Amino acid sequence: ELRFNPRVVQCDVIAFEEALATGDAERAVELYAGPFLDGFFLSQAPEFERWAEGERERFRRACCKALEGLAEAATARDDSSSAVEWWRRLAAEEPYNARVTLRLMKALEAGGDRAGALQQARVHTLLLQEEFEAEPDPQVTALAERLRTEPAVRIEPDRERPGEEGNGAADPQPVALPLRLDSIAVPSASASVTEADKHAAVATEPRSWAGIPTPMPRWNFGPRFRWVALALLAFGGLAVLLTASLLRRTGSPTLHPQRLVVAPFENRTGDPALDPVGSMAADWITHGLSRTAIVDVVTRHAALVSANRVRAAASETPDLDPIRALSEETGAGLVISGAYYLNGDSLHFQAQITDARHSTTLWAVEPIAAGVSAPMPAIELLRQRTLAALAPVLDTRLAAHARLASQPPTYEAYRAYAEGMEIFIESRWRESIEHFERALALDSTYLLPRLLIGIAYANLDANGVADSIGRELNESRERLGPYDRALLDLMMSWLGDDRAAMYEAAKRAAALAPGSLPHVQWGIEAARLNRPREAIEILSQIDPTRGEVRGWALYWRYLTQAHHMLGNHRRELQEARRARALHPDDPVYLLLEAQALAALGRLGEVEEVVNARLSLSEQKYPHPGQLMLWVADELRVHGHTDAARKLYTRAIGWYRARPAEEQERYRAQIGHAHRFAEEWREARALFEQLAAEEPENIAYQGALGVLAARRGDRVEAERIAAWLAARREPYLWGNHSYWRACIAVQLGRKAEAVTLLREAFGQGMWYTRQASWPWLHLHTDPCLGPLRDYRPFRELMRPKG
Repeated sequence: ELRFNPRVVQCDVIAFEEALATGDAERAVELYAGPFLDGFFLSQAPEFERWAEGERERFRRACCKALEGLAEAATARDDSSSAVEWWRRLAAEEPYNARVTLRLMKALEAGGDRAGALQQARVHTLLLQEEFEAEPDPQVTALAERLRTEPAVRIEPDRERPGEEGNGAADPQPVALPLRLDSIAVPSASASVTEADKHAAVATEPRSWAGIPTPMPRWNFGPRFRWVALALLAFGGLAVLLTASLLRRTGSPTLHPQRLVVAPFENRTGDPALDPVGSMAADWITHGLSRTAIVDVVTRHAALVSANRVRAAASETPDLDPIRALSEETGAGLVISGAYYLNGDSLHFQAQITDARHSTTLWAVEPIAAGVSAPMPAIELLRQRTLAALAPVLDTRLAAHARLASQPPTYEAYRAYAEGMEIFIESRWRESIEHFERALALDSTYLLPRLLIGIAYANLDANGVADSIGRELNESRERLGPYDRALLDLMMSWLGDDRAAMYEAAKRAAALAPGSLPHVQWGIEAARLNRPREAIEILSQIDPTRGEVRGWALYWRYLTQAHHMLGNHRRELQEARRARALHPDDPVYLLLEAQALAALGRLGEVEEVVNARLSLSEQKYPHPGQLMLWVADELRVHGHTDAARKLYTRAIGWYRARPAEEQERYRAQIGHAHRFAEEWREARALFEQLAAEEPENIAYQGALGVLAARRGDRVEAERIAAWLAARREPYLWGNHSYWRACIAVQLGRKAEAVTLLREAFGQGMWYTRQASWPWLHLHTDPCLGPLRDYRPFRELMRPKG
């Protein structure tokens, strides 16, 4: 048996537990440096993974309990500053908990910081809206409204009675389907901000966007080193694995010396009405850089998302250096930042270029002035001077671009665009369209809002409108920058059912914006084209914990799917658990883990994950019924028929226990559950009812065709197949041909079925699970079961790259 000698080696996990045992809560929370073994994995060691996950959650809960005890004690003795500190620490660990948010807000109010309490309410609200599409608890809303409207009055700090429980975070509405135009389906700038994020940069004093550079951060070996030694010894003498690779600083990304990000300029005029000028200046400089196709510049969208995240973190951590934090969030080694001031009727702009890797200022521009009502001429001059200053640093060709004047939009049009963009990044497509249309009305030559209107309509499934906008923009594509042209091509190839063209457009956009959402989209398109190895290679280039990719579930969904397509189920499980460790309360990652476990035949662990899903809010996506059905599909296709049947039955029971109005909404899912469980009569009854209500619905008719063929009613099956063949409307993405293939299989016509599947792929169908109808999946749909051993089908499904 191996043990630490505490006289030689100190281990904070031992000290943490000793502090808890002796009642020294303050020492315990000081020792808690983040999730246990965060980011550490051992391949082919599932028992170790399960043990580590259990310990990770146990330590986290213990820390939260200690924090709450400290916060309650400080509240009881009217120590407002300490109460705020402890409630704030607890809110960082449990950002969605309405009760904790309320207590923090009340502590801030008791300490006289009403603005801080309102800011906490805003952060909490944005987190819920982005992560779960949910609204905050009414108590949080009511307290925020009172703080906004009532005059400040000194109040007693809130003390909860022992055992009294507040409401938890409001449950979000279910998200039925992932958004189709995935490259623009964006995680909000307000996505969860962890303590690690807030302390990603070390500063000696508070900084602003336009402030001077900070010293290099101190080395911090962090929890990965401190926790891992004990874990390895505790798991049976694996200390030999504690190599130099574990000593590297975690959480510190590579800063690319040739990548550049433009931060929103800071408004120092004192007039909030001039706030849009700051994002306008940053956006126009970014626009100028991106048009050169010479510089690796972080996109407008990614910079805005990242800057908003940094701003939210800075509100909680006053000593955070936003320049360094933005650099680390985006991986950019160079940061352009600045500020603007009011002097009489003039705005004065100043800017600087910072080398974030060495914390040095490379260049500072002389102040540029413009009228308050017409700042665009100064912003255009600022863009030109910035490009000229970057030329000797990055590429001398930039000097030529700096001499080319560019016609900026009017200030009023840009202001409407900026307002729309803030809404757009929160996936509030319909609202954003109103602002973009106002920008167009104010300046009809301004093309970018038109492109974003098209993307928003595509995400709203208004494909005809999006297509019309795209065709109109295509006639003026030379006026768009290279990145915007790639986005236009992404949208048009999506609408045109051309997956190969979408792959090429995403690849082009990724080259212009590495690490961005289009970079992820490139990997997604590779998977959809049955190139899982390439998808893994592409997605592995991206850090999913930073920038606009952070919190985007599709990254993990397609990474794990690609491993699944290759039969790499152990690696699939490893990645799923890595994702779950980052997002422990998100059922999406439970689904990914359960699917990998099902493929591996680890039935006991599958049941554990299903039970874990039942312990979370039923309203989160995927809800328990969806998760059970999809996991049962994997069990069945991997040969675990009895376990699959039991899980189908359990899923149907869950659906049947829903209130009547929910059952009405879930009828299609219940119908497919009956179909997959081979309960033909029940499935037929439901789909006949649904098809009577929506006779043009391809999925309902297709399911009825499969059921007719299954029971031997060839006439009805052929009738439905002919109806599907006659479909000519756009944006079917091959679904009609897919259902024809399913019917052909049930009628015994395997060669015809494979031919129809090839047609479906040519019409835009994916090799991965379909967004338009997530139950449609070649890998698991039982109607294709008879093709599993058919050589042409196996060749069709064989990974091509």
